[in-house]
Amino acid sequence: MHVISKEPFEEAAKRYPNDSLAIRALYRLVRETDFSSPAEMRTLIPSLDNFKYRNKWWVLDVGGNNLRVIAYINFVNKRFYGEQRMITDTAKAIEATKQLVAAVPFLGGSSSESDYREAMELVDYLIENDDENPLIDFLASKIADYEDNSPRFAEFNKAIAEMPVGVALLRTLIDQHKLSYSDLKDEIGSKSLVSQILSGQRSLTITHIKALSARFGVKPEWFL
Repeated sequence: MHVISKEPFEEAAKRYPNDSLAIRALYRLVRETDFSSPAEMRTLIPSLDNFKYRNKWWVLDVGGNNLRVIAYINFVNKRFYGEQRMITDTAKAIEATKQLVAAVPFLGGSSSESDYREAMELVDYLIENDDENPLIDFLASKIADYEDNSPRFAEFNKAIAEMPVGVALLRTLIDQHKLSYSDLKDEIGSKSLVSQILSGQRSLTITHIKALSARFGVKPEWFL
């Protein structure tokens, strides 16, 4: 799916270091997997639930119920957007859509932190009030470029790049189902082998993937 911004994940990973691996794994997994429906997403993230008061918004647990992620998820357009703070003056930018660069400097290539923050706040407003507005996609592209190259996100980007998607999926399964390493004895083997796979010292085999897919009802290709 297209995760519009890394910031909610990056901020949460900093704020809750004990859950940072689960947070990064969830980001990697959502980014690499095109879930077609809530039911399909729940096969991997059983904590997924509707957010009662906001249409198209969902909540899911991270870190064994330590944290709750509130996110807009569009399963048709494959968009995932973690909640951001909303400000009142963003309506001004929406009314100026014919002069986008003047109204939203970030669209014109600005790399300042303040323009980035304004762009994020505008996306938050659009997702909540006009989620089919094409301005979302323009902003999303600029936000992705900024976050891929900003020193602020360097540590998070490095950690995500170094985490294979199969490891992200496995770590998320462990987190969502509240498993210990020994709970995967039948699918993978010893606790030490599970630890080695999660740390990148060993890789999941085809046999592991088939066994995990059968147990959790997930597609084998999601591990690859």
